[in-house]
Amino acid sequence: MEVRVFLVAMFTDEVVVVANGSPPSPALFNSCLEKGQTLVALDGGGHVCDTYQIEPALLLGDFDSISPSLLKKFSHIPQIHTPDQSKCDLEKGLEYLFAHSVKRIVVLGALGKRVDHSLTNIALLSRYPNLVRFETENEICFALPKKISVPCDVGQTLSLLPQSSLVRGVSTKGLKWELNGTDLSNKSVAVSNIAMVHKVEITYEEGDILICLNR
Repeated sequence: MEVRVFLVAMFTDEVVVVANGSPPSPALFNSCLEKGQTLVALDGGGHVCDTYQIEPALLLGDFDSISPSLLKKFSHIPQIHTPDQSKCDLEKGLEYLFAHSVKRIVVLGALGKRVDHSLTNIALLSRYPNLVRFETENEICFALPKKISVPCDVGQTLSLLPQSSLVRGVSTKGLKWELNGTDLSNKSVAVSNIAMVHKVEITYEEGDILICLNR
């Protein structure tokens, strides 16, 4: 209980999570931490932190991907063991952090290495519209609530990808090729559109949809 109270107190509103996928570049890693957000490592993500010589505030996972020697090295850091094999480490990590009053989460290393892990992690985004975003060197991905204004650079490429079998009534304002009540599905997606303004308005009526913003 004392560890949980301590962790709640140390969490910032936005937390950076390092997962065990393709590691972020030093530039991306440092840019995500420059505002002083709390850093959390999921299992093997601890090796990324060790490589960049930055200690995470918390280690969380079933610890099957982090070496015993690194666990020992980080023994002074709070470690939350989550052995439930019915959930992946990222799922357990997101549940734990949101249960402890975190408001937004940036995830590095959510993609890459294994396709099954990448697809499983992507599927989690729909549970947390506009609250969890995946960042790589090339793009930012997150699920959309039913109405949102998305900050963009003029000329920035973006894609709208349905995560449910059907997304009804998608409308946009500020794209080169506008959608006007369009239904999207796994047979009809909106890839490589272009932002014409600094804030793109997106609404939809039903379903789950993901946005990918190219850097």
